[in-house]
Amino acid sequence: MGFNSMLLQVIVLRNLLSVFSGNELDIGITLSSWLFYVGLGSMAGKYIKIKNAFAISFIVIGIISFPTIIGIRTLRSFLGLSPGEIIPLSSIFSLTALILLPLCFSTGIQFPLAVSGFQKQNTAGKIYGLEAIGAFMSGSAFTFIIAGNFSSIYTILILSLISILAGAYISGKKLNLLFLGFPLIYYLFVLYFFPLNINLPGFNLIKSIESKYGEIQVIQRNDQKSLFVSGQLQFSYPDFQTEELNAHLAMTMHKSPFRILLIGGSPGILRELIKYPVMKIDYIEIDPEIVKISKELIKENDKSILKDFHISFKTEDGRYFIKNNVSGTYDLIMLNIPPPSTAGLNRFYTQEFFLEVKKVLKYDGLLMLSLPVSFGYMSKSVQTLNGTIYKTLDSVFNHVEVTSQEYGKIFASDSLINTAPSLLSERFLKHNLQTGYFHSGIFDDAFEEFDIKYVKERISRINNINKDTRPLAYFYNLMLWDEIQGTEIFLFIQKLTKWHLIVFITTIFILSLLFLKNRKKKIYFSMFITGFYCMTLTICLILGYQAIYGYVYEKIGLLSGLLMIGLWIGTKIHEKTRDTNNIFLILDLLSIAVCILFLISFRYGIAFYLIILSTGIVTGKWFASATKAIGEGGSLYGIELIGSFIGAISSTIVLIPLFGFTTTIILLISIKAISALFQLHFGVNRKLFSIYRK
Repeated sequence: MGFNSMLLQVIVLRNLLSVFSGNELDIGITLSSWLFYVGLGSMAGKYIKIKNAFAISFIVIGIISFPTIIGIRTLRSFLGLSPGEIIPLSSIFSLTALILLPLCFSTGIQFPLAVSGFQKQNTAGKIYGLEAIGAFMSGSAFTFIIAGNFSSIYTILILSLISILAGAYISGKKLNLLFLGFPLIYYLFVLYFFPLNINLPGFNLIKSIESKYGEIQVIQRNDQKSLFVSGQLQFSYPDFQTEELNAHLAMTMHKSPFRILLIGGSPGILRELIKYPVMKIDYIEIDPEIVKISKELIKENDKSILKDFHISFKTEDGRYFIKNNVSGTYDLIMLNIPPPSTAGLNRFYTQEFFLEVKKVLKYDGLLMLSLPVSFGYMSKSVQTLNGTIYKTLDSVFNHVEVTSQEYGKIFASDSLINTAPSLLSERFLKHNLQTGYFHSGIFDDAFEEFDIKYVKERISRINNINKDTRPLAYFYNLMLWDEIQGTEIFLFIQKLTKWHLIVFITTIFILSLLFLKNRKKKIYFSMFITGFYCMTLTICLILGYQAIYGYVYEKIGLLSGLLMIGLWIGTKIHEKTRDTNNIFLILDLLSIAVCILFLISFRYGIAFYLIILSTGIVTGKWFASATKAIGEGGSLYGIELIGSFIGAISSTIVLIPLFGFTTTIILLISIKAISALFQLHFGVNRKLFSIYRK
């Protein structure tokens, strides 16, 4: 049950990330929808009295899981969306909620059915633990075996067959094996007549593979091929205009760039870079599959760049490579990547990253990156996003310069950056280069004095610093996306302040007072808080891991699995006392200790695994003790998941992007402190009442 559920969740999450352009926002939306429906299913499951209902639930899940994945993968084609076209936030919410309802509700029903099928003491806690063990096994299997080796379709087919076999085994009826035909029919006939990747008019899908870092697709239109990773455009090739602009602007801004580091993007830019007298060019890309495909895309007249001895291809995370490189190595570093539209990309626009870049640049070294462009008037969203990146660079480097807003380039260095068009034109012309689009007149346009003054005047008004622990650029990019879609969700969220968090904490405190007199309601309420705490801290860990290491797509199964093994360990810890109030108080204090551990050590790799394991242990023990105290598990399971739902959605959309990790963790400490005071107050009252009776 746990093995099946976790693997389904990870596969669904990966596919939805690809559909919705790889934005981690969908991690929260998917997890919150999943938890909400599973919670509803759990609460409804205790009312189901059908014979062999538990076995039937496996068969139902086996039948509907395959079409669910097919529905997700064909969603963009069904909506008629072009490759790379962004889906509005409201549609992401509604489509995710609609497509997950049958599968998640059916999954939620299983827990109370399993509990009711075994009439033993503390059955709910034991089943909760066994489910967690299965989830850990599937998460580990995905990370170390499945990711990058097996496609979602093959994995979900096998999972469907296993689920139906389990249902037949539990029911003891061989006739149920007939249901194995459903996933086979889908696979053999539906996929044959209705391929998953339907080509839209004008576009031709020529390659689609799943690596451990994401789903890679190559789409051709006319003579140009575009590479997408998890639904997000990485580059198009050939794109002579963009390749020439990026290369020649960067190479002329520095007086003599000999050693160059290029992070990501089209290999076509290398054609332009080697036209200069360079000594070494390091091209960095984290995914070896992308490097392999990029080399396959290169046309015959560009094949020479693959053999050029100046160029070195390295498959490594760009940030990790910079962090571990020798100081003063490079003259020029080019971030040839998209804007910070995801938490994974945001890590290349933070103060911490720029400090790492500064270390490996020579004193007169130059960093170039791209900003979202605008034409004519610069909107508030573009101003806020670009201003945040400008201010972050300015907090690290002595000099920061920009182009006019139509070009969207920004340069940073510790030495003076000369943007005089005449000087730049002279540098360019002295090399006597052959170019198709770029010419010396572009410098006059890109660095026109009035335009530069306007851009600087607008973006210098913004005083925000983008950090690993507070990914503001990511949030402001979401706000820009929201503005383009014509909605105002993130514009409203931006107005929230820490005072609103204080109001939220105060509300929690008042509600806790209202629940003080009824022990059962008290446990329900505390279970809700624990679910909120567990999921919010988990989201912090997932996005924190993404910020530091940049490949959560691969590790999400392991991180989720460790949470589950922690839940199992928690259910297995025996209590030496029957006074559950003391246990709950200790668990709340331990929860606070885990939060403090996060604040102190989350930047260290092993700390992620230790913290998420500890989170699971505390939550698992909370659930086991609560079920023992009130004698039921289905409702508690549902309430915990409802709390997890609110934690997932609020932490992903509001808390982490807007307030950062530190404030979010302080919020968790506050609500757990309220819960601890709650337990202490209730325990003292019980002792006083006991003394009074004596």
